Amino acid sequence: MWERTAAAWDRSVPARARARLHATAGLLRDLAVTGADGLTEAREHRRELVAAAEATGDPELAARIIGSYDVPAAWPRADDSEDAGRLARAAARTAARLGPDGPAALCARPLAVVAVESRGDAAADAPLPRAARPLGAEPWRLRGERAAEEAVRLAQRLQDPALLAFALNGAFMQSFSTCGAAASRNALGAEITALAVEHQLPSHEVLGRIVRMQALCALGDLAAADEQAEETDRLARRNERPLAGVFTAWYRALRVCETDGWTAARPRYLDLLARTADAGMPGLTQAAAALVALVPAMRGNGRWPRSQSGPQSCHRGR
Repeated sequence: MWERTAAAWDRSVPARARARLHATAGLLRDLAVTGADGLTEAREHRRELVAAAEATGDPELAARIIGSYDVPAAWPRADDSEDAGRLARAAARTAARLGPDGPAALCARPLAVVAVESRGDAAADAPLPRAARPLGAEPWRLRGERAAEEAVRLAQRLQDPALLAFALNGAFMQSFSTCGAAASRNALGAEITALAVEHQLPSHEVLGRIVRMQALCALGDLAAADEQAEETDRLARRNERPLAGVFTAWYRALRVCETDGWTAARPRYLDLLARTADAGMPGLTQAAAALVALVPAMRGNGRWPRSQSGPQSCHRGR
């Protein structure tokens, strides 16, 4: 059936028809949640799709294409910061071309893309500040936060649940500039989850529960975090979202470390490092290795490592 339908599409739709851009965007969005290979392929082809959409010179078409990739993101740093920065800048250009009087539904989506893709320092257009300086004052960082706020405001005004879930994902990605925000992230996760349950958005329900699992763990409510992990796994099995299990597996390794100590958790961590390397999320893999190296020192069982593997390790739990 798939082959016949694809062949009929290829015969019927002209090579340069805009319908091909829309269809490609939908396929890439669905491909990204199928597993490691699908995520990697979607990430690579997305660059070409965004370039093609911008090349049409039609900002409304570009907004639809760029903003259609509402794949949930759960790790607060990009796997490829340079690529994420390019995507954020393309989305920002599109939003600017639409202008303040552009259709709200079209403006909100590229703004949500800006918020999601400029996580961490992906959108930095100046040297990064030293660690001793307060965070949050850089113009590029403020642009991401404001994009998230505006996307959420527009989605709420439009009462569009899918758009709001996407915008709230952007707000989550912009919530790591300071420590001590786990409670607010738990509230964000609860809002995403409730929205997704009511409007049957399974990918975003998985996201909301992962957000809550992480935040509740940071708050020390491990029993509640366990519940979110169990529900995440159930949803992932039912809706074929295999990459969700990467995050719950890391949580459960941490859980063993909390209850049984580093010696018991170490084999789990090492096994997970090997498995995560094949998950199509290189940023998570790099950060996880750095964080695992810190665990013995944090628990008083070893010395602090001489160095860490860059900014990917800066996932603030609290």
